[in-house]
Amino acid sequence: MVFQPYLGLLCFQPYPGLFGHIMVESTPTRERLAALEDAIARAQDAFVPPDLAGPEPEVDPQGEADWLYSSDRDYLTQNLYYQARKTGRTVAELHVEAEAVRRTQAEEWAMMQAAFPAGCPPYNTTRHKLGSLCKRGHEWGTTGQSLRSNRKIPTCLYCHAEDNAARRRTPDPGGASPQWVYDPTRSYLKPAQPGWGELDDASDDAAEGEA
Repeated sequence: MVFQPYLGLLCFQPYPGLFGHIMVESTPTRERLAALEDAIARAQDAFVPPDLAGPEPEVDPQGEADWLYSSDRDYLTQNLYYQARKTGRTVAELHVEAEAVRRTQAEEWAMMQAAFPAGCPPYNTTRHKLGSLCKRGHEWGTTGQSLRSNRKIPTCLYCHAEDNAARRRTPDPGGASPQWVYDPTRSYLKPAQPGWGELDDASDDAAEGEA
């Protein structure tokens, strides 16, 4: 018994010329098959698809602006739609509420600024307070005291910012100490220049240490 891998046939010894006979007999068929494959390849290369009109949507596009998700929204805008759906309110109502909160914070901050004596820069008294001068001598204005958080551990804001930057090992391109900006809406300071890391208030709570 002889195996012919080309055709996958098992040929018995009594007919040793069977494979050659099959190849001869199938020559016209194989020639026609090759010609057909060549014609198909040429037709594929020459095919130019016609211009077809795109399908029209079968849904009513009205009210699409109120959909819960839209790929053209940024993260904050998409989150606003999610919060509106979650609370059963409209996005416009949340916009109005957020604007009212911003105005209230600005008014409260303006009132706070007017109440501080000379030599004491204004600070948010609901979040921060003056305390004893920290070990590193971070003085708030010329008060002789350090500005600390109003939390259970009254951390010095400047010590916390420096420790936070060192913990994150953020490189300083200039080689000098970073400058920190006071934001009355935040619990801690933020860097004045890019390149210095900062944690949000939630992360600060976990990393807070006494200074």
